Amino acid sequence: MKRVLEATRDDGSEIGSVPVRATSPAVVRVPQRRLTTDDTARIISGYAGGISMKALAEELQLTRQTIARVLKREGITLRQIGLSDSQIDDAIQLYRSGMSLAKIGEKLAVDHGTVRRQLLRRGVAMRNSHGRGR
Repeated sequence: MKRVLEATRDDGSEIGSVPVRATSPAVVRVPQRRLTTDDTARIISGYAGGISMKALAEELQLTRQTIARVLKREGITLRQIGLSDSQIDDAIQLYRSGMSLAKIGEKLAVDHGTVRRQLLRRGVAMRNSHGRGR
């Protein structure tokens, strides 16, 4: 029996031993930091001043979700995300008149991708990138 226990596997480990598994790469974790009262004040004043949650998150090196959580905790009403039905109706009219998605987005203060998604949901046929119908 001792010879069996002293025998080795093909990988060089002993048969009687527990096989060693390859470990997964270490996960790099960034330590979380506590928000200061100055951070909270900056978030509230920046958001009230029209700065987006995304921009605040980048500036303070936080996630957008953290910014939203702070604003909600402090009782701040969040601005509407996306477009209202009337804004989508306006976007459809502007797009059909020949305006680009980017220009419509600028006019409505949203990303052109938001405009495109909403137009597609409403069944609007998209032009190709050169302004001609498909």
